[in-house]
Amino acid sequence: NAGNDINTPATRVLVGDKAKLTADEIEKVKESVKAVNPGSTVVVDDKGNATVTTPEGKTAVIPATDLVKSPEDAAKSNAGNDINTPADKAVVKDPANLTPEEKKAIEDKVKAVNPGSKVVVDDKGNATVTTPEGKTATIPAAQLVKDAKDVAAKNNGENINLDFEKETVVDFNNLTDAEKESAKAKIKGANADVVEVIFDKAGNATVITKDGKAYTIAAKDIFRQKEVPTLPGKPANNENSNAQDTNAKLGQRLANTGTTETNTGLAGLGLGILGGLLAAARRRKNDKN
Repeated sequence: NAGNDINTPATRVLVGDKAKLTADEIEKVKESVKAVNPGSTVVVDDKGNATVTTPEGKTAVIPATDLVKSPEDAAKSNAGNDINTPADKAVVKDPANLTPEEKKAIEDKVKAVNPGSKVVVDDKGNATVTTPEGKTATIPAAQLVKDAKDVAAKNNGENINLDFEKETVVDFNNLTDAEKESAKAKIKGANADVVEVIFDKAGNATVITKDGKAYTIAAKDIFRQKEVPTLPGKPANNENSNAQDTNAKLGQRLANTGTTETNTGLAGLGLGILGGLLAAARRRKNDKN
């Protein structure tokens, strides 16, 4: 955070000219900072620097470099942010009083789009994220939790509409450009306010809306592995293959058992015949004597 228990928002505000912000852009920066510092007084200058004073009287300045981004920054793979905000929210019963299980669900969603990062969720659902590179920022609860009323509202309560068909791919671990382009079209088709979709190497997509907000969709929610058809005469899976191997071995053992029993029977019969011939020879000898 910015120091003195003051939080830096995870998402930078998109501005036309970072050297001189408009009144509307200054207001957006102020609201962004207030969202992660409830009850604080926030003053933003025309360069985008924000001076924050908490209800306890602590004051710190968040530099503009952590609060604003240009269109060029927004076009980068991270959408101009150091930390990703998940597109999907965690369902909670009471947003004002989260349970340990609900906080864990939020933590998992944030970690899914920020691999290797440390995530701390407070009782209100705000998540403070520290990346492996040491960057720290806070994602406000409003972008992370939803209750039953939110679910009944727009987009099932999510930050963006995730109700699109998943893209079927040949190799989930090696996505082609064509597969990504097709997935991008599906995401945009479900979200009229999305202006750009940027994929990382793992297939996660950072989605940028018209107002400059950015959310990250995990690859598992975008792509699905194509099922490989079973070839005739081949097992459908390892379990069947193992079963067939077991049956084959059992059959072999049964065959061997049958062969052994047959050989034993023949040997017994041969001995019986030999014994009979010897007995007959002895009787003939005795008759001559």
